[in-house]
Amino acid sequence: MTVALACVAALLVAAAVGVLRTRNLIYLAFGLFAILLAVAGSFALAGADFLAVTHVLVYVGGILVLLVFGILLSRSRELGVPSTRIRGGALALVSGLALAGGLAWVFNPLGVEPQLPTHAATAAPLGRQLLSTYLGAFEALSFLLLLALIGAAYLVRKPTPQR
Repeated sequence: MTVALACVAALLVAAAVGVLRTRNLIYLAFGLFAILLAVAGSFALAGADFLAVTHVLVYVGGILVLLVFGILLSRSRELGVPSTRIRGGALALVSGLALAGGLAWVFNPLGVEPQLPTHAATAAPLGRQLLSTYLGAFEALSFLLLLALIGAAYLVRKPTPQR
C-alpha cells in the first residue's frame, strides 16, 4: 500500500508541476484532471470508496467537463499572463519543503506506519439512500448542472449578424 500511495503522490506532484509550467488552458485542464484522479486514488487507498467514486463522478465527470466546454467555446486558449518567471523561487521552494516536513512530522511524529481500519464498503448504504431518500435533490442537481452548461454555451456563442 505504501508503494501505491507513493505512485499516487508522484502523479499528484507531476501534474501540479505540469500545471505550473504551461500557459495553454487545455493543458491546464488535463493537469487538473490528473490532480483530481490522484486525489480520488488517495481516497480509495484510505478505504473511502464511495468518496473516491463520487469525487471522480462529480469533479472529473461534471465540473471538469464544464470547464473544458468553457475553454473550447471561448475564443482564447492561452493565458494572458505576461511573464511565467517566478520571483523568489528558491525561498518558495525552501518554505514549501519546510512546511511539508513539518506537516509530515506533526501527523506522523514517530515514523509509525498508520493502521487503517478494516470495514465494509461504504458505497452500498449511501447509494441506497441517494436513490431513495435524496433522489429529488440528486435529480435537481443534475438538472442545474445541465442548465449551467446550456447557459455557458449561450453566453460564449458568437452573435449572428442582423440582416
